[in-house]
Amino acid sequence: MSSPHPGDYSPSGLSSTAGSPTPTRTSVSAIVPAVPAKPKIRICTISSAYLAPFPAAQLLDSDRNNWTEWKDVVSLNLQLSGGLHRYLSSAYPCPDASVFPDAAANWVENDDLVRAYIRKQSTAAERKRQGTTYATAAHLWRALEAYHVRQGPHAQVLVLRELLELRFDTSSPLLPQAERAAELAEKVVAMGALDADPSPRSLSFL
Repeated sequence: MSSPHPGDYSPSGLSSTAGSPTPTRTSVSAIVPAVPAKPKIRICTISSAYLAPFPAAQLLDSDRNNWTEWKDVVSLNLQLSGGLHRYLSSAYPCPDASVFPDAAANWVENDDLVRAYIRKQSTAAERKRQGTTYATAAHLWRALEAYHVRQGPHAQVLVLRELLELRFDTSSPLLPQAERAAELAEKVVAMGALDADPSPRSLSFL
């Protein structure tokens, strides 16, 4: 029996010999990347019950320092309008238009609606500061939050003073008074440590 020639090759690493089964080639299936599930995004509308502008005193206004109350109402109204509140979060991005063009188009239309709603429920001064440079509603929402939560020492002192001046009126329902105190306390905590820097805060967004 001859020795295997150095140039010989078999799948088992040895050349076949008489009486031995002929090695067979094992086929390997190609790995096909999974296709992402088609996102189900429909065009939403805001109910006429929520679409009307807020009363002037309830529009977003940094001078009134009403971000906390305003954002809760806006977010709830959008949630009750087909789940549009999801567009306030960057965790709900636009689908890939090259793969899902219809879903992406619907997403953009809904996002435009949310941005318009935010602007509609803001004072003229707020709309001017907001401008039209933010690419998505989530981006605008983050900028609004950053701007209104940390408004500088002057706003911090005003909120803290209002909280310290609260007095419970036993002739009136206590629950609304307690809720107001809790709102002010939450606002003070959200503003962070009192900043002693006397420089005026910027009137532009981040």
